[in-house]
Amino acid sequence: VKSVVTDLDELVSQITRDHKIQKKVEEPLSINIFTTNVDAGKSTTGVNGEFVFSQILIDCLLRLKSTEIDKNELINLCENEYVGNYTELNNLREFQQSYSPNEVLWWYTKETFFYKTLNAALRTQNIHLIFLFRAYIYDIYHQLQKYQSKKFVRVYRCQLMSNDEINSLKQNIDQFISINSFFSTTDDRSTALFLLGDLTTQIDSERVLFEIEADPKVVTTKPFANISKHSDFPDESEVLFMIGSIFRLNSIDHNDDQIWIIKMTLCDDDEHDLKQVLMYMKQQIENEEINLRTLGKLLWKMGKLDLAEKYFNRLLQELPSNDPLLSNLYEDLGELASQTGDYDMSVQWHQKSLAIKNKNQLTVNPTIKKTNNSIVLVNYINNNTKWKQHGITIAGGNGSGNQLNQLYCPFGIYIDHRHQTIYIADWGNHRIVEWKYAAKTGQVVAGGNEIGKRSDQLHRPTDVIVDKRNDSLIICDGGNRRVVRWSRQNDKNGETIISDIDCSSLAMDNNGDLYVSDHVKNEVRRWKQEEREGTIVAGGNGQGKHLNQLQYPIYIFVDEDHSVYVSDHHNHRVMKWMKGAKEGIIVAGGQGGGNSLKQLSSPCGVIVDHLGNVYVADSDNHRIMRWCEGSCEGSIVVGGNGEGEKPNQFSNPVGLSFDVQGNLYVADWKVVEIEHDGETLANSWFLDDITIEMPTKGRAFCFACHEWLSKEKGDGETKRILKVQDSNQSSFRPYKQHAGTTQHGWIIIEGNKKRSEKFYMKNEPHIKILRGGQTDTFTFECRSLGELRRIILGHKERPEYPLKTYEGRGAMWHVAHVIVTDPSIGVKFEFPVRKWMDINNDGDVFECAEKKEDTIAQQRHRHTIKYKIIVHTGDVSYCGTDANVSIILYGTLGGTGIRKLKQKGKLTRLHIEHDNSTISPDWFLDKVEVINIDINETISFSCNRWLASSFNQPKFRPTVTWNANGITFANQSIVGQYPSTIFVSTNNTIYATNPEKNTIVMWQEESVNPTKIISSDFKQPLSLFVTSNGGIYIDDGHENGRVQRWNAATSTFVTVMNVISSCTSLFVDIHDTLYCSMYYQHQVLKTSLNDTMMNSNVVTAAGIGIQGSASNQLDGPFGIFVDVNLDLYVADCYNDRVQLFQSGELHGVTVAGSTSLNPTITLRCPTGIILDADKYLFIVDFLNSRIVGSDLHGFRCLVGCYGQESQSNQLANPVSFSFDSYGNMFVSDQRNSRIQKFLLMKDSFDLSFNQPK
Repeated sequence: VKSVVTDLDELVSQITRDHKIQKKVEEPLSINIFTTNVDAGKSTTGVNGEFVFSQILIDCLLRLKSTEIDKNELINLCENEYVGNYTELNNLREFQQSYSPNEVLWWYTKETFFYKTLNAALRTQNIHLIFLFRAYIYDIYHQLQKYQSKKFVRVYRCQLMSNDEINSLKQNIDQFISINSFFSTTDDRSTALFLLGDLTTQIDSERVLFEIEADPKVVTTKPFANISKHSDFPDESEVLFMIGSIFRLNSIDHNDDQIWIIKMTLCDDDEHDLKQVLMYMKQQIENEEINLRTLGKLLWKMGKLDLAEKYFNRLLQELPSNDPLLSNLYEDLGELASQTGDYDMSVQWHQKSLAIKNKNQLTVNPTIKKTNNSIVLVNYINNNTKWKQHGITIAGGNGSGNQLNQLYCPFGIYIDHRHQTIYIADWGNHRIVEWKYAAKTGQVVAGGNEIGKRSDQLHRPTDVIVDKRNDSLIICDGGNRRVVRWSRQNDKNGETIISDIDCSSLAMDNNGDLYVSDHVKNEVRRWKQEEREGTIVAGGNGQGKHLNQLQYPIYIFVDEDHSVYVSDHHNHRVMKWMKGAKEGIIVAGGQGGGNSLKQLSSPCGVIVDHLGNVYVADSDNHRIMRWCEGSCEGSIVVGGNGEGEKPNQFSNPVGLSFDVQGNLYVADWKVVEIEHDGETLANSWFLDDITIEMPTKGRAFCFACHEWLSKEKGDGETKRILKVQDSNQSSFRPYKQHAGTTQHGWIIIEGNKKRSEKFYMKNEPHIKILRGGQTDTFTFECRSLGELRRIILGHKERPEYPLKTYEGRGAMWHVAHVIVTDPSIGVKFEFPVRKWMDINNDGDVFECAEKKEDTIAQQRHRHTIKYKIIVHTGDVSYCGTDANVSIILYGTLGGTGIRKLKQKGKLTRLHIEHDNSTISPDWFLDKVEVINIDINETISFSCNRWLASSFNQPKFRPTVTWNANGITFANQSIVGQYPSTIFVSTNNTIYATNPEKNTIVMWQEESVNPTKIISSDFKQPLSLFVTSNGGIYIDDGHENGRVQRWNAATSTFVTVMNVISSCTSLFVDIHDTLYCSMYYQHQVLKTSLNDTMMNSNVVTAAGIGIQGSASNQLDGPFGIFVDVNLDLYVADCYNDRVQLFQSGELHGVTVAGSTSLNPTITLRCPTGIILDADKYLFIVDFLNSRIVGSDLHGFRCLVGCYGQESQSNQLANPVSFSFDSYGNMFVSDQRNSRIQKFLLMKDSFDLSFNQPK
């Protein structure tokens, strides 16, 4: 008896599942054998030939792009097959309407036409049907890659086979077999045996059980995965192997139950016996771009001449009449016809081929040298080659916009000569567009779903290339700081392959290695397959103009010798870095920015021909230049006739490429189109100008308007087409985190009467100003300057914090604008800047653009009121503070800020804080009294609470490190077995729990042995939290269903929250709200500690109480952290991620883990989390047994980076951690039953910065 089922639906489902599996058992396997046996008088050529060509065929079909024609033919075929079968026709209709590549495994495992037809085609080797299914076969392949098993598996497959089949396999022990279909297995041996049926029943076939061992480490081309979660039968533990998977046949034995046991091992492509034949197999198609001609020639070699002719003719119908491939295709058809004996037709085909060759002699076998991102035409281009001066618009040209016949600031371009296609990085529309030869419109092939960070979105893409080996696009997604791969097999989502990179341009060499330019790090890196970090091949020595430096590198080109050419944008030159070179060679420009033939001005696109001639898009000179190898000056190829829209003019050309015939393609952009719909009452809009900041050019471009967009005003037009007015306004980098500075700024203000002294805006250890995305306010005092006219703005190095050579980005500070308010006259003066400020220069002058009345300043000027402020410190132990206290009064007319206290209207509220500096910053404030001396009015603001943080929230340097070898602070004899929590307060008192003895253990600062042990009736506490007043909140949910608080004054415990299970983490925020992370309920709850009625306001903070991975769900939440903005961070253990729930939101955003928007780390069950003072994340990575931390460049391992054991530099399943005020890290090393202390290394720590309470 397999099971007892009482539910009818479940019974039907199980019968359906068993019926499907039984069909698999009975269906014959299609197997090819490769053998190295050479018996006398026996040839193995046929056997091996089928093996080899089946492998080639699958690889070819996977790389052959599918078309809508193919898919429609498949649908029509299935409709004809299932005429009258309304169930399958409904399935077919659903498939047409809702199919998604991400659901292909569900469709494959569902008992519908899809599974039946595909499996029948594979089993019978119906090549044309397999051809029509190839897009879906690719989708399955992609999903198996995505969910590839990560560990060794032993799986089973039951099968009914004939004696002849078994004997054939027995003769090939130790040889190799490949399965010609998807190979379905299970990891449950008993299930497989059960499906063989009653062993006592006689049947005509032999019962066979395959036992297969598969190690994912050997997988190179044919993946396998457990697809249960994605199957229509999720209860089936199904492991699916890719078509063409190769196995070594180890043994065949007949056991006592009369079952043949066939043992096999999944093979590596590079195993000795297979290496040569598989290398030969790959060489057949590896260096070609796959098309129908490739498939036809392969079938021709396999002896399938009818099919070869079919696909040659199919391609013939798809190609345009001027395609250079036609001549070769006619020749192929002629040769094929002669082989089939149709000599008359053979002659006709050859005549057509000859006619094309005679029409254009230049197309006879042109010599083409290719890297994967370039075409260099040896026969077409020489040093005397000239191009027509009037260009033809082949894409866009219909104004800027987002329609399919429009582009909006196109950048990188790539020519696919085989398909007569150009790919364009349509920067302003956040998409990649495919434009066929002579087409009127393009087709969106990536992005185009508005601006964003999702996998189906792009943000200002700057370059695109084609990876022909993987039939995919590789895209520089500049605004999202990532490089993504996008399959050309109608994939709707991209896959991030490089993250946290300020990419501008891409290239690929003939080995398939990827090159990426980084305009912020001023370097070019090469990434080999599966490489994580990449290797610097150009630059990487900071920003500069030396030969080993670059300054804003953007476009790149890689030649066949793997030399890298870089358009060094801000140095106005093109550099060549030979393979392995430590510095580059100037091959174009390098004489400063200018328009002479020896100069370039902001070079962009670059390409190199076979003679070493360099072609450059000389952007700001609006021309394309050619620099012959060794020449001191260049020549103008096209353009150079000023900026404009005429056919012989450009407007800031950027992208550059050649096609197979030597035609030159240039991406440039001229205009911006803007309009509004004229609806609503306030529909008149006077537009001054538009500034577009462009990352790949490092510049800002201004489009002047100075007109109304209105139906009632001006000329009544609501649409304007604007031309570039000024492309030299300023340099620009788009990312806020790179815009700030850690150095000093300074300003001089000049009026019509006099100039001020130099005022400094100083960055200090305790004061963070001038950071990316911030608006900073400063107060300067000086005598009247009159009406303000201009400012001089500068950037100065801090003597105590000098810049290092590699800190190129820190040497620049981008300022958007400056507003200077003169409170004496109630006027504010605006100074547009939009410029990067170099370090240690003489400053830059900026004129006043506008002055406006400032109401608040005028109110301040009218009347000054004197206030007397009385601050009452509480009467409790250690309640005073020696920190610096600041206060702001708020009235109906605004706040006082740091100015002298003046009339603010009726006082409504008060802001008071201290800077948490000095050794004893904690302060218990009773109340503040503000007395208006003029009218003798007193307003009292009650506080009656601590202004303090209970835990340390340090500020670390970016290069912070800890001693890799930890010190055992407490062992099992003190904290018991499997300690789970550790907490260090701001006075460096350390708290831990002993879950075995049900105690809280405390150490005062510098104590080696516990100074206090607290006992109560709590059971197996998993977490605790200590507040600034000494209250200890402890988990007691396992048996007693509560959270308790220990009162230090009375030495007693009280219940503050009722729960239904343990709290894996506790946290009390700045408003005295208690949070409990409930692992088993998959949610975080919170309650106010200020409520008199306990549990009256217990509400959900995160999670809906249902296990899952959606944005509003959690799966086993552990550590939690709440910042001063009341944003909640949750270590979502079994979703392997950290979620951020902004204040009041129940939908979270993944900020760490492989599913985050910019994944830089893979977590395995995170259990603890802390934010430092700069909001960088520190995470306990439980199953990886390490602590990781983030910085500007992503995540890195901090401690526990040497494996999972008990050595001093190792951890074993750490659960929580905490910092002391010196930055030392304490970790509860659970499986080692100890608390480890890791000392902060010298020069890693700026200051201890506690989160204010």
